[in-house]
Amino acid sequence: RGLAVACLGGPLYAIGGLDDRSCFGAVERYDPQSDTWSFVASMNIPRGGVGVAVLKGHLYACGGNDNSASLDSCERYDPHLNKWTLVARMNRRRAGAGATTLNEHIYVL
Repeated sequence: RGLAVACLGGPLYAIGGLDDRSCFGAVERYDPQSDTWSFVASMNIPRGGVGVAVLKGHLYACGGNDNSASLDSCERYDPHLNKWTLVARMNRRRAGAGATTLNEHIYVL
């Protein structure tokens, strides 16, 4: 539960999540052409209740919680490098929020 799902190009990504004991940093990628799931690079920070948006060919994981507190950190996934990089922090901590893009900006609500 508490995972986010986003489509980047053709593949679908299942990102983070949590159970009764911990939050997850794992990310799985579904390729509809081959009908297969595979793991890609894990996030730097495990996140449950994470908001995810797609912008300019990258996935952004915003906020969430780390099993002890809501987060203000964000990170970006580059599918060509298979790497997550921390980016600017949000002004407020958020968990369970939705995220979307509009006019090349990410909004976390």
